Amino acid sequence: KQWYQRRVPITPGDYMKVFPKNQIYILQMEERIRDPITTYNNLCDFLEIPRFPDDELQTILEQHKIKNAMSNNKKLPYVLTETTELLEKFFKPYLRDLVDLLGDEKWYWNLPH
Repeated sequence: KQWYQRRVPITPGDYMKVFPKNQIYILQMEERIRDPITTYNNLCDFLEIPRFPDDELQTILEQHKIKNAMSNNKKLPYVLTETTELLEKFFKPYLRDLVDLLGDEKWYWNLPH
């Protein structure tokens, strides 16, 4: 077999066969972008470690934003509608499995349920 035929994708369900659900933290990137301070605080709470002071965390986030900004205020490249549709079609069954596994519709993006 070729190397790519031997690769086995690992899903959240695979982790939940080994670890209890309360030991797994799954984060939505949209939440991190929308409210990074709350997202990081929730992660620290989950890990049972001290939270960063909000002002320190805000400074870190601003430095990260500056470091990753595109030059000359360029916008990110546009994603073709066809590409979006292809990705949604590909991931739809995986997203349904994730929603069923986690019991929360928020993981279903904007796809019809």
